[in-house]
Amino acid sequence: MELASGRRFAEATQIHAQPALGQVLSVSNGACHCRLSGDMQAARDTAHVGAHLKIPVDGRWLVAMVYAVRPADGRSLDLEAGFLGEAEADAQGGLQSFVRGISRYPAPDEPIYAVSREELALVYGAGRAKTIDVGAVHPTHDVRARLKIDSLLAKHFAILGSSGTGKSTTTALVLHRLLDQLPHAHILMLDPHGEYKRAFGARGHALDVSTLELPYWTMNLQEHCEVLVSRDDDSPVQADILARCLLTARSKAAPRWMPAGLWSTRRCPI
Repeated sequence: MELASGRRFAEATQIHAQPALGQVLSVSNGACHCRLSGDMQAARDTAHVGAHLKIPVDGRWLVAMVYAVRPADGRSLDLEAGFLGEAEADAQGGLQSFVRGISRYPAPDEPIYAVSREELALVYGAGRAKTIDVGAVHPTHDVRARLKIDSLLAKHFAILGSSGTGKSTTTALVLHRLLDQLPHAHILMLDPHGEYKRAFGARGHALDVSTLELPYWTMNLQEHCEVLVSRDDDSPVQADILARCLLTARSKAAPRWMPAGLWSTRRCPI
């Protein structure tokens, strides 16, 4: 039976045994503004960034994560929380079958409740998907934070942060975890500052100016000119001479059975 009111839903699922922490004051796109009951210690324990809340709506639970806390008056605190997803309710009023994203929004005055450690494990669980472990979900120490490998590698992703926050360490950790799960994977990393050579040891093969050798025929004429031709008035003359030298060198290096013109224009265009 689908109930119109989250408060009636909370009563019907016997969640009234768990006291409400407060209520929703207003709702915006993707977030809600809530007020805690200042006279409850449980409410105080939830008043920090990273805490999780659940809100009953139409027979389901909406799960949100707190991203801002501020005082409202002398006895209460206000929270800003972004919605993570929604879940069905079991007979005891707990979470089950959590999915990312929400299909409905709470109304003002709906009650808010704390999310238990077991429920948090369900929210951040990966089911049967192949994952890599990258740490713990704040503020817990035992609920593991996992990334789904297929979802991670099937699209672009970014690791962002201010200087000194651990972007390089996180990148190395993610790549090590991926190699643990996919030992035959090939990963190409462009490392202009040389940060990761020591991070991978024997697991990686580092190429730099001292170890990388490129045959000259991989470069076109413009790239050769950037390296070999001076930037002065006679540079067009130098470029013309260089082009003829390259053509001659490639013709001599071509296999005997291949016509010189085919080698210089198809395999190694100037």
